[in-house]
Amino acid sequence: MKTERTQRRESFSLLWPDGDDQPRQEVALPPDATEDLALTSVLAAMADGERQRKLLERVLLNPTHDCRTIRYRQEIVDDLLRLPTLLDRIEQVMPMLEALAYDYYHRQGEENTALVEVTWRLGELENVVNCVSGLNETFAELGDRLQAEGWQRLRQQIEQMAADDIFQQMAAELPQMLEKVRASKSITIGVNLDHHLQPIEATLLSVNDRPFRESSLLSRLLPGDGQQWRGIAPLHERTPPQRTIIGAGMPLPVPARVNPMLEPLFRDLSRVLNKVCRPIARALEAYKTISARLFVNLYQELVFYLAGVRLVQRLQRANLPVCRPQLVAAEERVCQVQDSYNVALALSKLHGRQEANLQAEIITNPIFLGPEGRIQVLTGPNQGGKTTYLQAVGLIHVLAQSGLPVPGARATIAPADGIYTHFPAEEQLEKGTGRFGDEARRLKEIFQGVTRHSLLLLNEPLTSTSFGESLYLAQDLIRVMRRLGVRAIFTTHMHELADSVQQLNEDTEGDGLVISIVASRIEEGTREAGANGVIPRSYEIRRGPPMGRSFARDLAQRYGISQRQLLDDLQERGILAEDDEE
Repeated sequence: MKTERTQRRESFSLLWPDGDDQPRQEVALPPDATEDLALTSVLAAMADGERQRKLLERVLLNPTHDCRTIRYRQEIVDDLLRLPTLLDRIEQVMPMLEALAYDYYHRQGEENTALVEVTWRLGELENVVNCVSGLNETFAELGDRLQAEGWQRLRQQIEQMAADDIFQQMAAELPQMLEKVRASKSITIGVNLDHHLQPIEATLLSVNDRPFRESSLLSRLLPGDGQQWRGIAPLHERTPPQRTIIGAGMPLPVPARVNPMLEPLFRDLSRVLNKVCRPIARALEAYKTISARLFVNLYQELVFYLAGVRLVQRLQRANLPVCRPQLVAAEERVCQVQDSYNVALALSKLHGRQEANLQAEIITNPIFLGPEGRIQVLTGPNQGGKTTYLQAVGLIHVLAQSGLPVPGARATIAPADGIYTHFPAEEQLEKGTGRFGDEARRLKEIFQGVTRHSLLLLNEPLTSTSFGESLYLAQDLIRVMRRLGVRAIFTTHMHELADSVQQLNEDTEGDGLVISIVASRIEEGTREAGANGVIPRSYEIRRGPPMGRSFARDLAQRYGISQRQLLDDLQERGILAEDDEE
């Protein structure tokens, strides 16, 4: 039966201030949001392999909206960024924690021989002792420089474990037990031959504390110490015994049958080694209350923190701003970030580049969701930065609510209790609803879960019906969002929707002010097309009225497709007669 102290230890968590087994205030991201926000690519860039990616998903796909939990995690990250010694020591202990998580702890309950159980348990306890001693030394060295509540709690756990009488006794006896088990380095087998020099009988002669070595001709001619541990033939390495059969038109490896003479020898060897292990197994019974679960959970949580710190350092090396967001109450419903950018875009530009300065490649923008514009209608040309900006807002919330720094120079964020996205999707024909029906279903599901404290990111919805119907439905959606007071960004090509924001504010009650913002405005002095004929885009997001038809005419003229230009081209080719002079 576990002691109360052991239970307290196992409930400790670096992610949750009240322990790992307490109720959590999590925001489960819908699968659509994960893809819409390009979070999948962010996870791939942060993780070192598939195993780590799955561990990161547990946190980043389930961010919390509890300010206390977020601050608890922020402090842990701050200490890792502020104290290089702490970061280095944690990285050094990670291989031992990983071994406990995957080589020992997760194998409990498997059917194994007594010999295997003893060796696994000894290996587990050895890693536990090394982790405790390593972390204990680190925390003692850092002393009061550790500020985070989480690190202080972990230090208390480690100090209690190191001071425990049973643990100290186990740590003192462990080296001798390991020596006894690991003393067996080789075995000597005697083999009888028949008159054809074929092996017919074999017996186990001894279990030795030294390994056999390969012998050269010179070493066999010159006698010396340890000559009996050298063979008279090359030392062959173990290879998995296999034979090959042909199946389905291709060769398939199949384990070959073990030589019948070796099977009883293996049984004899197992019995001999089990005799060595029996007293050790009995001694280990005294330490059955010592569990590796604390370190298994610790490894999984540290994977998240180390990946987050590496992300921050990578962005900083690229000369991009990163900051710890200031948290405010959920009721304030704000997301205000200075010099924000899309972290997925930044990571894609860093892919395959050891060192890169992205200051000139990444355009930063302000995010100002709040009382002066809680619902924003975003217009602008294709490839003008609308979707990139929308993703940036969502990713900032995911990172902030996971407890990590965010891309930006300064940030103030009220955690959202839900992050909902609606991006263009392929029509799902099997549902038989058509594209508009599928859009309507998705929007209904969103509004069935959204609250005034949520975040809505709608990327060109309602494009699957006529313009008049789309405008009517979009205005109704925004009226509902204003009544609710939710934070929302609505990107659209319907400039008439952005033109109607004042009317929407006037004829709909609510505290969510609707404003128009514009992407990629073309500034005076930069209106000429570049050498490739493409009009330069600023990719900047600003508050202001939509560019409307005047911008469309300007674009058409710059690309040579205005009505006058096309008519002139046709006349030059002789396809149309020249206009009569009036």
